[in-house]
Amino acid sequence: MNRPVFRLTIFLILLTFGSTAVAQKVYISRVAPGFPGKENDAAYRVELFNESTSFVDISGYYILSRFYSFKIPSNTYIRPYSSVRIGKISDRGSNLNIVMKSLPSYEANVVDNPLEGDYVVLVSPSLAVVDAFLHSPNTSVGFLPTTVILPDGDGSVELQDESDEEWAYLRNPVDPAVAFVRINQQWQANSRTTNLIPATAYRAIQIKDYDDGFVTLSWQTNFEKDCFFHFVERSRDGKNFVAIDTLFGRLEGEDVRTYEHLDSKVEKDRVYFYRVTHIDKFGEVIHSPVAKVRTDSNPSGFTFEIIEGESAADPIINIRFFSRQKQAVRIKLLDEKLRELGMLYNDLVDADKENLISYQKNLPFGKYYLIVITESQRYYEPFILEKEFR
Repeated sequence: MNRPVFRLTIFLILLTFGSTAVAQKVYISRVAPGFPGKENDAAYRVELFNESTSFVDISGYYILSRFYSFKIPSNTYIRPYSSVRIGKISDRGSNLNIVMKSLPSYEANVVDNPLEGDYVVLVSPSLAVVDAFLHSPNTSVGFLPTTVILPDGDGSVELQDESDEEWAYLRNPVDPAVAFVRINQQWQANSRTTNLIPATAYRAIQIKDYDDGFVTLSWQTNFEKDCFFHFVERSRDGKNFVAIDTLFGRLEGEDVRTYEHLDSKVEKDRVYFYRVTHIDKFGEVIHSPVAKVRTDSNPSGFTFEIIEGESAADPIINIRFFSRQKQAVRIKLLDEKLRELGMLYNDLVDADKENLISYQKNLPFGKYYLIVITESQRYYEPFILEKEFR
């Protein structure tokens, strides 16, 4: 089912107290303001993210806002590279870790004009501001207090004025359809129902080789934004996948990056399916296309790789292939409707020699298929052109 894309002109205000928030392991990663003025708003959400390799104890931390304050209960931990989801009240399917109104420390505040905006501040047990976020449609924020009294009489916290240089200032109209997310330490407006800012995008997996019990996989990402891990998954039926390895991703990168994985736990004369999966910090799942391999003895010793051009000066598609023995090879290119676009190669190939052929004609972006026929096997490889070539 296609999800709606929200086309909105959005601004926001971000509060970062110096470099403290960036240096912390735990920070505010998502705020979904919900419906202003509704105390029992089931749509309201705050998420805290642990960007570290260790469990972090957030027991005794405070979360303060214009509308409420509360103390995080004892024995509350955040797993490595995971979130804690906090909401005002529990709702069916909300999957909350903390329900604010169920906490004895929860205190609600009366707000005259909720459309002016809101703030969310994370405070440590030592009463130090760890992270803070502020959104408002106004150039001057009149509702920000200088002092916030903590619940249960635990003391108070001083907040800086919005004109202070520690504030990063942008405007944002209050909209219940919009959530705010923190990606690469920058706050951005996003859809409430889905993440419109993906952490990565995968190109097709290439089965580079099968040799003596080993399958070698290769894949590429077009970009990565807070992309912490890539999970390599394997299946016997193409439907039920199991993670077999985890590779570190990268926090930021707009260029193409190549990854490889060697799978040694396969049996001969079997069919395996592979894909790569990423789960972003907001819980959105991103899958690569699925690749299929037969772990037979591969008598032809034939391997190939599809390489998409990176610029207008490059060929549209390059196919690099290799055969361990001299044999006849045919390579055809088909469009998404399986119509033949061209015979790219139809000749003998020499043994132990790498070959490179190119497709030079214009192609729109979309899905294509490469059919490779050797004397002993037929290969069927789907791939996607991410941009249009003219």
